Amino acid sequence: MRDQLLRVLGRVAADAESVGYAAPATDDSQTRATKLIADLQEAQGICERNEVSEVGASVAALQRCADGAVVACGVLLWCHVNLTQPQYSGARFNASYLPDVLRLIMWIATKHTALRGEACRLLYACLTHEPPSDSETNALTTIALRRQLLDGMLLLLVQGSVFSVLSYLETWLGGADLSLVRHLLQQLVALAAPPFSDA
Repeated sequence: MRDQLLRVLGRVAADAESVGYAAPATDDSQTRATKLIADLQEAQGICERNEVSEVGASVAALQRCADGAVVACGVLLWCHVNLTQPQYSGARFNASYLPDVLRLIMWIATKHTALRGEACRLLYACLTHEPPSDSETNALTTIALRRQLLDGMLLLLVQGSVFSVLSYLETWLGGADLSLVRHLLQQLVALAAPPFSDA
């Protein structure tokens, strides 16, 4: 059943990428559909295995698969679950796992403009997430990881997601660690340069 669903998703995504929605299937759209189905199946397998020890290889493979937006959506969901769900985040919100996954999120946001809002929501969810108390991550490591998440949000800001990023940051500032606020403001001051828009 799952394999059939992946085939349908691949076909629909390939058809949606076509210029003419009513155009008959061509060899090109058939090739795209075949590639998307293969990418979906590979990404599905990687996400199901979900091996912490293979994060580098998994991220590289998922990046290859996430060339299509439909796969990229699923990969962002996988990232969200792994970084914010209590059953996973204790082992994964750490310095050996999160940076690789963060690079994947930023690659998707750069490649798929329409998914920048979702990437921004995900980074905010990670920024405000508190790892379980039994997590091996100490306070200094958590601060360093949150700096990386802030840098990711600032990269999204530079790429054009200004209002969504600033809105999330304004919400976050109320209870934020002062060293992180200082880091954020230093980075914002470095980024902000005239000419400024009215907004």
